[in-house]
Amino acid sequence: QEEIMTAISRHEEGGHNMFMVGDVKQSIYRFRLARPELFMGKYALFSTADARQQRIDLHQNFRSRQEVVDFCNDVFYKIMSPDLGRVTYDDDAALYCGASYPANADMQAELLLLDEADDMLKEQENLDKKQMEAHMVATKIQWLMKHQKVVDKASGQLRPIRYGDIVILFRSLKNWGTDFVSVLGEHDIPAHVESSTGYFSALEVQTILSYLRILDNPYQDIPMAAVLKSPIVGLDEEELAQIRVSDPTVSFAAAALKQMQEATEGPLAEFYENYSSLRQERDLPIHELIQKILAVTGYGNYAQAMPAGDRRGANLQMLIEKAVDYEKTSYRGLFHFVRYIDQLQKYEIDYGEADTTGENADVVRIMTIHKSKGLEFPIVILAGAHKSINFMDATAPVLVDQNLGIAVDYVDLERRTKTPTIIKGQHNQLQFLSSGLQ
Repeated sequence: QEEIMTAISRHEEGGHNMFMVGDVKQSIYRFRLARPELFMGKYALFSTADARQQRIDLHQNFRSRQEVVDFCNDVFYKIMSPDLGRVTYDDDAALYCGASYPANADMQAELLLLDEADDMLKEQENLDKKQMEAHMVATKIQWLMKHQKVVDKASGQLRPIRYGDIVILFRSLKNWGTDFVSVLGEHDIPAHVESSTGYFSALEVQTILSYLRILDNPYQDIPMAAVLKSPIVGLDEEELAQIRVSDPTVSFAAAALKQMQEATEGPLAEFYENYSSLRQERDLPIHELIQKILAVTGYGNYAQAMPAGDRRGANLQMLIEKAVDYEKTSYRGLFHFVRYIDQLQKYEIDYGEADTTGENADVVRIMTIHKSKGLEFPIVILAGAHKSINFMDATAPVLVDQNLGIAVDYVDLERRTKTPTIIKGQHNQLQFLSSGLQ
């Protein structure tokens, strides 16, 4: 990027048409091959004096209170140095408060430490550390809801806080988000996490996918049992068992079809009539077929009447949209769509459940630090801060460094062994030093 920008600028002709914006403190971890030395070279090259080539230092933070700025400075004055990211955290690098808030002695940054021997946690059996931390955070939120006030953005005056004023941030939501939502729910605290998985495991999605599978091929035991047990038919375990023992010589699905064909009334007869009609129309575009299933069976309305009905309805609508997207490809037909879904599930390609929580909903938000960029919350809880630095990249089969070059493991095909080479050891050592660990 540096080479490209320099090449297309008028720098070599003495022009001054490059305007660069950056913060070296955001590149110290070398994400996406960031090189802090480039920034520091520019920083040293220009001065703050009024000139054609000038450096403009932006120190002020216009979002946070003085207490938050002071807390951040206190931490980074102590830990950030040339040994850690090649940055000296001095008065020139420090943050300065540019926001104006009404004075309030209760606004203080806090460090919450988890004591695993705490009596409250001992009362909760079989808790892992994530759940313990979630209980600690829930207790703090309950205290805040009773005692804390925040500045109202519209009036500029202090008011009691709402759940929607609070956000819990993580480096990564994996194995954290759902645990926190569950524990906060136990404390009657409404919380929302935008999931990136769980769509195909949602009950309403599984039910409609099972219906599609038996429309494609009725002789599938598990999809047939799933539909019969679902609210579409409503059989219980005993009735399913009776179908199974009615003819042990054939599969469950075949026995079920036989029972349906012989039934003259009741849920099986009603289901078979609808099923037979829909099977005659299985060549319809998939999204139309799904809509017809929901309308004929009434399952769309049923799902929306269930707890969390808005989300369930949105999940079904999302399935229709996925079908529309699928039909834009070169593949057509129910058979190929079912196989397409099977492949997604086989290779664990999942989607998050539909998000129906509006931005003004009064719930505690749970999200990643990255996702929170550009957002503002009066109260921020940084959770999972005890997690160690992830060095998984150092174990990759091939490592690349601008200075050290390419490093690979030595593979002995005869002994069937793999050993890190010397150059790979140097890569790993450099990564540890770049992270400030010695």
